[in-house]
This record gives sequence, structure tokens and C-alpha cells, in this order.
Amino acid sequence: MIRNDIVSVKDTVADVLEHFPVTRNCDRELIIRVLVSLGLVVRTESGVTIPNGNLEKLPSFESITRCRRKIQAPPPDGEGRFLPCEEIGEMRKEQEQSMREINKWMPSSDAPRPQDRKLF
Repeated sequence: MIRNDIVSVKDTVADVLEHFPVTRNCDRELIIRVLVSLGLVVRTESGVTIPNGNLEKLPSFESITRCRRKIQAPPPDGEGRFLPCEEIGEMRKEQEQSMREINKWMPSSDAPRPQDRKLF
């Protein structure tokens, strides 16, 4: 994905968050509405359809949720806009703290790997 695509995805995410408050709390809903807004998928009575040729044009779902996190994060790291409801915000903070605890015990990339350590 080139830089201009990322900028357009971020602008689209912000627009969707502004106009569809339900997307502030639900990443699945956000992803679908962003893809519809970008014209890459079509909502039908039976669900969502990806027209031929659009599959390779889809932005990564992680890019969409990363943009949402950046928009919703408090300054100075984020923009602090279009915040989720209080309950969802608290849940996300708890999940973030849990991930920080898990990552605290994971070796960093510069840590010696087990096969690199000399045992004797």
C-alpha cells in the first residue's frame, strides 16, 4: 500500500467514525463501512459482496483498525476524536494493559535466542 492509500484510508476511517457512531465501538462494523465507503465492497440483502477485481485493492483490516486507534488515542500520540462509549473505552484499556503485561515477559528482538546461548 502506498502512502497516498494510507492517507485516504485514514481520512475515510475518520469520516466513517464521525457519521456512524456505532463504528466507534465495533471494529467489524468499522471495517465493513470503510470498505463500502471506499467503494470496494457492496452491501446486499444476503450480506457483503466483493466485486471482481477489488480483492487485491482492499486495505488490510489492521490498517483500518490502526487508523481508528490513532484517531481515538488521546494527544499527544493521537487525535482524541470520535471516542468510543465509556464501557468500550475501559475494556480496551484493560486489554491494552493485559497485552503490556504479556509483552513484558516476551524476549525482545535483541535478546539472545536459545540456540545462540552457550550452555557449557
